[in-house]
Amino acid sequence: MNNDPHPTPPVNLNVQVNLPASLAKLQIKLQRLVDLPSLGIAGVRKVDESEYQAGPFKESFQIASYGRTPYPEVKEQFVDWCLKNSCTEAIDCMHAFLEECRLLAAVFRLGSGPATVGQWDQIWNEESRSFHSEGFPRKIEILRDEFRIQSRLEDHAISLNKVRNCLVHRLGIVGPKDVAGDGNLVVKWFAVRMFLVDKVTGEETPIADQVEPTKNESNLVAKVGLFEKRFALGEKVRFSANELAYTMFTFYRFALELLQALERIMPTS
Repeated sequence: MNNDPHPTPPVNLNVQVNLPASLAKLQIKLQRLVDLPSLGIAGVRKVDESEYQAGPFKESFQIASYGRTPYPEVKEQFVDWCLKNSCTEAIDCMHAFLEECRLLAAVFRLGSGPATVGQWDQIWNEESRSFHSEGFPRKIEILRDEFRIQSRLEDHAISLNKVRNCLVHRLGIVGPKDVAGDGNLVVKWFAVRMFLVDKVTGEETPIADQVEPTKNESNLVAKVGLFEKRFALGEKVRFSANELAYTMFTFYRFALELLQALERIMPTS
């Protein structure tokens, strides 16, 4: 029995959510994380040594002028730096997306109909704060176990988060915390890959690895699916530009499947 002399009146709740718009926002963010390195990598190839030595920082002094990175090395390191930062920022975008999914799932669980202001406060404040503080794998687990919101690419997203942790906390050098039982940090992608298939020998060569014309006439074939890359203990994690694109596509497909699961639990009235 409710003894509150001034009970909170229910408010009428009508759930209307544009799930395609949520996906489109994420797509734009992930595309940006490909576009920025694209510009940087293309641009660094055009910078000569004199331009590097002069630098753009006209009002700054060199903190360690005797220890500046040599020109050939800094160009190579810049590419790695671009790819690393793009990968780590992608995880930040996915954190925010998972929180959005969690909020929508909590709203859907109330359903369309009367709900008290207190229930809304619990969703927007207590539950949101608790979920926000969780790590990336735990957020995925909560969505799956509490709301039946899951994707076949959960392991792939988690593997990319492991890469992020290695890049951020260990400067990309694979440590004991990063490796699985086989002693490797395993990165998993879902991607579209292009191959040249030799019509005579049947040999497949990834377009990214093709440096010379093929000996025989070849067909261009697109393959969509799962593939992995392994980094041994003590090895430095390095991605190619193509692998960065694979990362963004994996996150896109992961997000798409989560939104499809959300759609299945969306109230119909």
